Amino acid sequence: MKKYHLSVSFLFLLIGPLPLLACDIAGSLKQAGKKEAQPGSAGKSSIGLKPLTEMTAADKYKGEDGGLYGNSKNMPPDQHLATAKLETARITPLDNTGKPDMNGKIVLVSISMSNATQEFSVFKRLADADTDKSSKLTIVDCAQGGQAMAQWVDPQGRAWLEADRRLKAANIAPPQVQIAWIKLANIAPTGDLPRHGKKLQQDTLTVLHNAKARFPNLRIAYLGSRIYAGYSNGALNPEPYAYEGAFVVRWLIQDQIKGEANLNFDPQQGPMGMPQGAPMNPQGQPIGQQMQQVPPQGPVGPQAPEAVADNSGSVVQRLAEQFMGLPGMTNNNPATPNGGPTDRPLPSIVIGSIMTINGQPLGESRGTVRLVVNGSPVPLEIVEWTASSAKVRIPADLPAGIQVQIEILRADGSVVAKDNVQLAAGQSVAAANR
Repeated sequence: MKKYHLSVSFLFLLIGPLPLLACDIAGSLKQAGKKEAQPGSAGKSSIGLKPLTEMTAADKYKGEDGGLYGNSKNMPPDQHLATAKLETARITPLDNTGKPDMNGKIVLVSISMSNATQEFSVFKRLADADTDKSSKLTIVDCAQGGQAMAQWVDPQGRAWLEADRRLKAANIAPPQVQIAWIKLANIAPTGDLPRHGKKLQQDTLTVLHNAKARFPNLRIAYLGSRIYAGYSNGALNPEPYAYEGAFVVRWLIQDQIKGEANLNFDPQQGPMGMPQGAPMNPQGQPIGQQMQQVPPQGPVGPQAPEAVADNSGSVVQRLAEQFMGLPGMTNNNPATPNGGPTDRPLPSIVIGSIMTINGQPLGESRGTVRLVVNGSPVPLEIVEWTASSAKVRIPADLPAGIQVQIEILRADGSVVAKDNVQLAAGQSVAAANR
């Protein structure tokens, strides 16, 4: 997408037993300050909690360590990442019976409550208006006010019936849905993290299975936690419950990585942890669900009251960056007829140019950006480094046309992102989103 899709895109994928992919959005927002808020506290620009992505090995929150994947790690295990990329590469247009058809549709849906539909509806409006969006992609906002995870547990409940109505109105059949965004929250949670968190975890697990049963070709689900709620003056879903939702996202994904049977997506690893009757892909293998976690988005540092709108806006940006980089979403990144690895060109960076890397959190202290050329690391000159962006100079003496790997590391050596890119000749300035 011209408005959002940047030239170098790093996908952070988590794959696991379910037919869905999950992503953590709001729970990891940066909230700087001194004190932890009590449930229902309002009007605070900060509640004093570190985002998961910035928790060091020494940091703990109610017994939980940091990192999107635990152990202060923000990158998924290699195998999980590789499997996720393979699964998303299989996204292809489907007819209304779920069979591959290049005249069919790729469908992305949202499943959640009012906070989610406020964000997803803006993303949908912007995406639908963009000329780069593929005509084969249909985005349907199924998230609804007052319908949190507990309300989606009943497969015949109001939330699912309304979702069916919206799909029908968009001329979409359930077998055409392949991607979902599911935002985790429950109404008026009570108790400490082990109590309300385990309930939210179980509710979401049930919702994931409901989604797979309703959408048999669902390949990947992105799980998100709620945006910062420190300005709330009610008990609907205040802090620290919104913050703690990020840990619930991580629990689900970690269970999938560990091979929990109720999240299993790989038939070679045993019975599928999903409803029976999973569809077959072109190779005759049952299709499982995958879960993904991506780095959070939102304001950095103490938030001023007027930053509330930016909270949701940053979620919209992350939705655009994450979803529009998948195969089949844009005209420049087409799906293959039967699903499978695409032969689209790699993202390119221009030798001799200044490349801007946008994303958070890179860390206040200057880190390292390097290219790995023929197995040897080539450190890049850091022109500028902030907590949310970095500018680096690509050497002009590198050969154009070769494939290399770009790696972004914080000052402590932890990897922020890495991906394969193509070196190109030219004068343009590349931008990388992590």
